[in-house]
Amino acid sequence: MPLPKRRTATLNIQGMSCAACVERVERRLSTLTGVEAVTVDLSTATAQVTYYPHQTTPTEWATPLAQAGYPVTTA
Repeated sequence: MPLPKRRTATLNIQGMSCAACVERVERRLSTLTGVEAVTVDLSTATAQVTYYPHQTTPTEWATPLAQAGYPVTTA
């Protein structure tokens, strides 16, 4: 059986100002079903998220991040 295809999305994240913010965003995204890997860059205020599209989509991530104080848009 072939492995499911993964995709990568770039998110623009508002409200990050320090390394603790980066850690919070990474932790929040990493706990979501279907998210395989997360890399957050404070200097560009972006996150690269590798995920399985049959389990989740980038639009599903906006609410948990906004609730944590980090509104997002997809790049």
